Amino acid sequence: LAAAIEQYSTHPIAQSIVAHYKGENEYFVENLKNIPGMGIYAEIDRNPVLVGNEKLMRKYGVTHKQCSKSGTIVHIALDGKYLGHLVISDGLKESGKQAIKELKDAKIEPIMLTGDNGETAGEIAEAVGIENFEHSLLPEQKVEKIEALSAQNKKTAFVGDGINDAPALAASNVGIAMGGLGSDAAIETADIVIMDDDVSKIPLLIRIAKKARLIAKQNIVFSIAVKVGVLLLSTFGAPHIMWFAAFADAGVLLLAVLNAMRTMKISGGKNA
Repeated sequence: LAAAIEQYSTHPIAQSIVAHYKGENEYFVENLKNIPGMGIYAEIDRNPVLVGNEKLMRKYGVTHKQCSKSGTIVHIALDGKYLGHLVISDGLKESGKQAIKELKDAKIEPIMLTGDNGETAGEIAEAVGIENFEHSLLPEQKVEKIEALSAQNKKTAFVGDGINDAPALAASNVGIAMGGLGSDAAIETADIVIMDDDVSKIPLLIRIAKKARLIAKQNIVFSIAVKVGVLLLSTFGAPHIMWFAAFADAGVLLLAVLNAMRTMKISGGKNA
């Protein structure tokens, strides 16, 4: 039943449920509504079906059972009656912990904003080394947290993959979508898309951005300095001024392009 509903969602959790179910879909789903930060409402044979978190159950007045297991809890209800829940847990990749460490080394504070419950969020935050985290957040609450940081004149970059993350991606200074499992809404809203969902590339793209900015400044200063120098030479009547002018134009352009190509040599190493 859950797989029949979740097949119409691009959320990573929905995709994992569909992938785990090996049977055939025997249900005709209609009137499907994706409720941001909660789950999905749909109808099967005109009976309402709910698949989502406990906020969704409370919204529709369904009494649900608490689950003590660690992971993302997906509750299921049919026609107002609670059927049960699924527990979804994914092992943390070592690259995630390493990425957080590199961000901290770069004087960047990682903050986790998640819709997961407090226990799950706390375990993940501890495992990857994040001290500051907020849990059980709706999409609009994530936006409020980002806007609060922006009000303190802090620059923010938000990393997300689901449709629930699209508002936060738009609200941050830089939105980064994980493209492999990301929803279309998240990918279209983001400024940057990491296509293979490798979080270790987040510190790398920051290094690339810093290097590119440095090179851009170098090119601007070099171009201005050469042109000012040629202008001074022409003012004092230096010989062969046309050759200097040609260098100030085509030569500087060529050197600037060659200098910019240095960004292509930045690798994933810490010292890149």
